[in-house]
This record gives sequence, C-alpha cells and structure tokens, in this order.
Amino acid sequence: MPAVFSSRGPLNNRRRRILTGVAVLAVVLLVLGGCASKLLIETRPAGAQVEVFDGRGKTVRSGPSPLRADLTFPGKGEARYQVKITPTPEQAERYESQGAELTASSYERLPVTAGSTRMLTLTLPERPYLSIPSFEVTLNDQGQWVGLARKVRAYDDISESGGVVPALVVDFGENRGLQGLTLSPQGDRIVYAEAVYVDPPASLDAAVNLPATESLPKVKGVDTEPVNQPSVYPLKGANLRGINIQGGGIQHITTEDYRDLFPSFTPDGANLLFSSNRRRAGLLDILRIRAGGRSGISDIYVNHRDSMVLNPTQAKDGTVAFAALKRDPASGKLTGSDLWTVHGPPPNEFPTSITGGHSPAISPDGRHVAYIGVDGNLWVVAVDGSTKTQLTSGAADIRRRYRASLSTVETRLFEANRPAGVQQITPFREPSWTPDGRYILYSSMEGLDPTGRPNADLWVTNRAGDERRQLTTNGSADRYPMAGPESDAIYFLSNRGKSWGIWKIPYTRIAGE
Repeated sequence: MPAVFSSRGPLNNRRRRILTGVAVLAVVLLVLGGCASKLLIETRPAGAQVEVFDGRGKTVRSGPSPLRADLTFPGKGEARYQVKITPTPEQAERYESQGAELTASSYERLPVTAGSTRMLTLTLPERPYLSIPSFEVTLNDQGQWVGLARKVRAYDDISESGGVVPALVVDFGENRGLQGLTLSPQGDRIVYAEAVYVDPPASLDAAVNLPATESLPKVKGVDTEPVNQPSVYPLKGANLRGINIQGGGIQHITTEDYRDLFPSFTPDGANLLFSSNRRRAGLLDILRIRAGGRSGISDIYVNHRDSMVLNPTQAKDGTVAFAALKRDPASGKLTGSDLWTVHGPPPNEFPTSITGGHSPAISPDGRHVAYIGVDGNLWVVAVDGSTKTQLTSGAADIRRRYRASLSTVETRLFEANRPAGVQQITPFREPSWTPDGRYILYSSMEGLDPTGRPNADLWVTNRAGDERRQLTTNGSADRYPMAGPESDAIYFLSNRGKSWGIWKIPYTRIAGE
C-alpha cells in the first residue's frame, strides 16, 4: 500500500526548518547589521542644500530640503552620521551653514512623523549682518547719470572700538541715492542731493530686493540658464535737501526736474555751490543758491565746452576748486577728469587746470586741494599745481581683494553691471578738511569688516600723510565724513544698525583720545 503524506509529514517539517532558519538568520543580521531608519530633514528657511555623510565620510544622500534618507544603526557599536546644511546662494546673503551629528540614541529622541519616519529640523543661523539696499548716483562711461543699485553690509552693532557709541542725528531708513553731503560752517545744517529716477520708487525697491538671477521661460520643456539682471537705473533728476540737526525736519531747497548735484556750503554758510544742468541740458555747470533755498540762483562758472564740472568747493579767499570731465570727441565716452580752480587770487583768478583727478576738497585757507587721483588713491596738491603729495596707496589691491570677497549673488550682480560702464568699487572717496585746515577726513576701504572683507570706514590724515589714523571700525559702511565747527563732532553717513542715517562721533577721536 503506498505511503500517504499528511500536512505533518517529513516534507513539511523540512520546509518549516528552512523557514525557521531563514527567520533566525534575519534576526541575527538585523541585530548585527542594524535596520533601515527613515529620516526626514527639513530646514528653516526651506530649500537649503542637505548632505548626509556616514562615519567614513561617504555621502549617503544629498539634495535640497526637505530631504529623506535611510540610516542604519547597528546593534553593536554606535554609528554616527553627519548632516551638513548649506544655504542657497540667495540665502547665503543672510544665513550661515549649519551642521548636526546623529547617533542611534539621538535619532530615537527625534519626533515621529507619518509611519515610523523621524524628523530632524535644522534652523540656519542668521549672519551678524544684513545686506541692505543702497543706490549710488554715478556716471557711466557715456556721461549718463544713473543710479547703481547695490547691497551693502550693515551690522546690528552700532558701537566703536574703545566703547564709543555714536549718536544718531537723522534716520533716513533707506538710501535711494543720497549724494554730496555737506555740513554748514555753523554746524547746524546738513545739505545733500537726493536722486529722482525715471522709475517710481516702489519699482526700485522691488527690483533691488529681488535675487540677482531670474529664470528665463522654458523652451520646448527645457530649463534655460539663469540670466543676470543689471541694476542700473536712469536718473530723471536730483534735488537739494536740507536738515536742521537740532530741530529735525527736511527742507526742500530745490524742487524742479533738474539735476542739482554735489552741494557745498560757502565759507560764510549763507550760500550753497552745486553742479546743475539748469544752464545746459545734458551737461553740468557751477551755480550758487541761497542756503535758505528756492531763490537767488546765480552762475559761478558756466563751461562753454562739451564737458561737465563737478564737486565745487570754496575756500575763504574765494577760490573755487572743481573737477571737469574729459570726453573723447569721436566716441563721446568719458576719458578722465582734471582738477581746476577759478575766482581765486592770481594765478587762480581765471579757470586754471592744476592736475588730473576728481572729488576735490579745497582747504579753508585756499592753499591746497585734497582729491582722489587717477590711480584711485588720496592725494593733496598745492592750489597752483606746483607740488603733489600721495597720502594713501593700494587702491588697486583693495579693488582686487573686495572683488574676491563677493558672494555668488554679489558676483552675479557685479558681472551684470559691467556693461553699464560704472565704477563699482571705490577704495578711497569723499575727502573733506577740518575747519582749522590741519587734517583731511576721508572714507577708506583699507580696514576690514568682521568677515575679512574690505570695508568703508572713516580715516584721517595730516597734509603730509605721515599721521594717518582709522577713526571708525564698525563693520557697516561709513561715508561722507564732515567735521563740525569748534571741534565738537564728526558727522557721517552710515548704515550701522541696519538703517541709513547721519551719525556723529566725538571730534577727539582725531587726536586718538
């Protein structure tokens, strides 16, 4: 009689032994090798780049957040994973990188989301500074006035080395093109030029706060490369504005749609010299207006050649120093700038060219002119052009170091603005004299901010250049230094505290006290 196998027969027993062995092996492997632990990584802000590395430094997973990764924690030993979070180029303007380490125990302490997935949330730390908008009124190489949109670093901290805390005089909040600040000889008023653009202010604010790249439309389903967006805006005009330091309030000195630029008080404080296109459309001449404004405009120097005159400043003896731009007759492009004087004692009674350069500031006694030379450094020249002294050096090197420090977004903006033919880095600028004529104040990028980037600070030097001293060290941008009368204070424009405004520090810092 044939044998009959039931469900309890030898074959099923063999199968059970095999299955049991597989199960035991699986348990052993699970204990020895660990099991996959699911992890969801989110970042704040979202979209930052996430990289997960194992103990040997091998990449387990990478990509933008939120990112999912499978980790394995052995039963014996303590596996460790490194998580690195890198902000996107746009986020890097505000946030720094972040990292974390994960072990089996720290993984178990994470909150559980859907299923058995655990969530790790990492918040990127904010940088100590914020890149805030600033518009620079400048000329392109075609002689056209434009507003160059930039983002300039501003720090929360407003203090200076040695515990000095500057005092806020006027809070502008924003800078859409403040230019040519000047302090009255009495120390009670500050006058500046404010740009008026072809585009409305709202569109300017929106444009400067957008990322420096923008995606082009898709072509047949293919993503195109991002395109750089230049940030140069045509200037409609500029008006002179005045501020009473004690009482506050902004006075509208000029209001028409002319380009009234580079205001400078006369030595008695009764009038303002300024450059304007009121006499010749498209060009600039030197005019004078009563400091009270809106009346009494007269001609100081009208240049009948095809050129523009900028930065008029006047000494007590009546000598007016200014810069005259040179233009190539064939191409129409600007080719440089010379310093001139007029209305002074002989030999400066009539228009007299004294040297090449720009941004002149004549000394109170009318004997010397501080200026920025063709090499970008600070110089001083005798009013008759007979002797010149170089006060600073290294302008070209500062430009290189600053250019190398730009972030990805800043580099895109820098390269996008190259075709506009504008100077984007100015290592030395805005010289002015103390009332006693002993010192020259100026803005310099010789110093560094806390990240090691060349930064605009206030400096002072004597006429010989052998007593130079840095006056401000804050990581924010400090510009337009102006010494008050009676040695009471130094006023300047700064974005410290993450807002543009007029600040002042004690005059005693000039002497290092």
